Amino acid sequence: MKKVTFLLATLLIGGMMFTGCKKDNPSDTPETEKVYTVKYELLESAEVENAMVTVLPGCKFNVSYVGADGQMVELQDVTAPWSVTIDNFKATLTAKMEGTVSYDESQIPETDITFVKLPKITLVAGGVNHVADNFKVYNFNTKEKFLNAVQENPRLLEYSVTNAL
Repeated sequence: MKKVTFLLATLLIGGMMFTGCKKDNPSDTPETEKVYTVKYELLESAEVENAMVTVLPGCKFNVSYVGADGQMVELQDVTAPWSVTIDNFKATLTAKMEGTVSYDESQIPETDITFVKLPKITLVAGGVNHVADNFKVYNFNTKEKFLNAVQENPRLLEYSVTNAL
């Protein structure tokens, strides 16, 4: 009987060793509680396809972006360069920036027009930058061609970019 009791006690103790509680690790924060830093930007110039491009003079941007609380923040008549940084951006949110471009027709050159939109979002997580951009470059020979293109396709003046982990 002693052998059976000893054997059962050994099995019980061995089983308890494999079913012990896991230690709580304070660095294991649930995804819903993690926060990041996000930087929204409208660049004035950037290198795109090995060429330096610049926003046309007189361009203004209407900007909408997701804030730290998940609500859209809207700004009117922003000029590039522009940026805003949010330090407590929740991991469950998707960083998104969108808007439209307006222009002052009197400041558009008569020839060799490069129309660009340079929105960029940098999401910083664990010291690593996750960059998303949606750079668009359109070349027009004349001011008239640019104005006709905008009239035929008003979406040419829109932009949007998202960034999520």
